[in-house]
Amino acid sequence: MRLTRLSQKLLLVASAMLLTATNSFAAGSAFHYKLDLTARLVTTESAELTAVQMSWLYDEGLSQTLMDGEDLSDENRAATLQKRASDILSGLKGMDYFTTLKLDGTELALREVTQYNLNLVEGARLQMNLTLPLETSTAMQGHQLEIIISDETAVGLATFVDPSHLKLDEPLKSSCKAPTMTQSQMGMIDSHVVMSETMTLDCR
Repeated sequence: MRLTRLSQKLLLVASAMLLTATNSFAAGSAFHYKLDLTARLVTTESAELTAVQMSWLYDEGLSQTLMDGEDLSDENRAATLQKRASDILSGLKGMDYFTTLKLDGTELALREVTQYNLNLVEGARLQMNLTLPLETSTAMQGHQLEIIISDETAVGLATFVDPSHLKLDEPLKSSCKAPTMTQSQMGMIDSHVVMSETMTLDCR
């Protein structure tokens, strides 16, 4: 079904600027989607964290919605995905990328994202790749890093799935403890649970 009306609720999420509501959503039914996340820590040889590379794998339903009516012919595919990537990034930026980084409980400042791309994988799923650069490189040895993912709209469920989705390179791979993951319930919105997920890397 071709989408016909912009959903105010979806404006609050990563791809919100691009979505319009189906008749069922307009009638009041809830829209919900899932994002599978993978993160890789970018570090210097001296184990200073400089950025976090994020990969957001959208479920098939939302991927189809985002690409509804788009030209994916061989000659226009790259340009179409680039335009959609720019729009998705704008939505993510408005929500601070749903991501908070903390070192020993203190939030780390991020610079503007300039490296990003969008691909179609597994035949029909969109994968948004982006790099979150830190404002200042930060030593990891002797510290604990938390990557906190949350969507206060409760429209989407963004999850690392399991601790293996935090990718480590040397020297962190051999000098830090294995990553751990916890989930917590923050509240309820429109009968949907607002979840927060924290990936922790202990290098103390």
